[in-house]
Formats: sequence, C-alpha cells, structure tokens
Amino acid sequence: MRQRLRLGPILLAAAAFALSACGQPVSDKHVIDEPAVVSEVAGLEVWKVTLTPKATERLGIETTAVSNLEGELAVPSSSLWLDTKGIFWVYTNPEPNVYLRHAVDVVDDDGAFAVLAAGPSIGTSIVSVGVAELYGTEVGVGK
Repeated sequence: MRQRLRLGPILLAAAAFALSACGQPVSDKHVIDEPAVVSEVAGLEVWKVTLTPKATERLGIETTAVSNLEGELAVPSSSLWLDTKGIFWVYTNPEPNVYLRHAVDVVDDDGAFAVLAAGPSIGTSIVSVGVAELYGTEVGVGK
C-alpha cells in the first residue's frame, strides 16, 4: 500500500522560514546600486547614459578617438549605430563612464573604418566596442 505524502506541514514550515526574516532591518550591504542611469540632456534629443565603473567593465566598453584620414573625419566601423529611422550615430565619451549619442553623416564605410562628412571633431573620445549595449541601455531594451 502506498503512503500518502503530506505536503501541508512541509509547505507551512518553508513559508514560516522564508517569512521569518521579513521583520529584520535592511542593511546597507544589501542595497544594490543601479548599474546605469539614463538622464535627459537639456536642449538635445538624446539621453546621457552614466554607467558605474563595474557596468562599463561588464559591458566591455572600449573607446578610441575620432581620427583624421586624409583630411576627413574617420571612426572605426564598429563605433557606428544605425537606428530604425536610418540615422547613423556614435557614442561620445565626454568623461569616464558617461556616454552621449551623437548623429553622424557617413560618406563611406569599408568595414574597418567609416569616413564622416559630419560628426564629432577629431580627437573626440568615442565608443568602439559596446555600442549596441549602450543603445539598449539608453532606450530601455529588456525592460
């Protein structure tokens, strides 16, 4: 004859154990900082993405500078983002862990470098790795 398993007392004990910590004060050690803060930039139609240093590291963000290629602006092809409206963008890095999307006008792209008719000035720090992750953070992909 099979014995019937009585789950009622087991579930009750598990629930009591789980709820026993509910009345305890929360310590600062359990507070989780947001890895990214997305804030409005006055006068611009883009948002400022500020990451914690750990988030920057986890996303594998790498930067480079806009360069001069035979008198024209040039950026790595990996730094370009094409949005759903057909506009090309790069992310500038004006200060550590801060990123701003900047529209660019692409003239040519050979797969390694893109030549720009308009964009950030030569020497401006831009993101070369992690562009898609920044865009997803900015527009809230996955939320």
